[in-house]
Amino acid sequence: MWDREAGTLTGRPGAQRLAVTSGGTIPDRGMFAVTLAAGSEESGPRKVGELDEEMVYESRINDVFALGATTGASRRSPTTGSS
Repeated sequence: MWDREAGTLTGRPGAQRLAVTSGGTIPDRGMFAVTLAAGSEESGPRKVGELDEEMVYESRINDVFALGATTGASRRSPTTGSS
């Protein structure tokens, strides 16, 4: 709160607790990396694009989708567990 007479700015009661317990800002969209399953051992899987979270959550394993001029099938990710 702004105190004009003292020229100070202080937080409202409970603001510190809200700041500490709040998870922060929720991003507008989550993006998931699309990678080639087979990659070299040195570089790991090669990223070829991204899908937004709505597409990822609504798809099922083995659904075929288009990414640019190519098609791919969704698989479960060993690192995130998402399909």
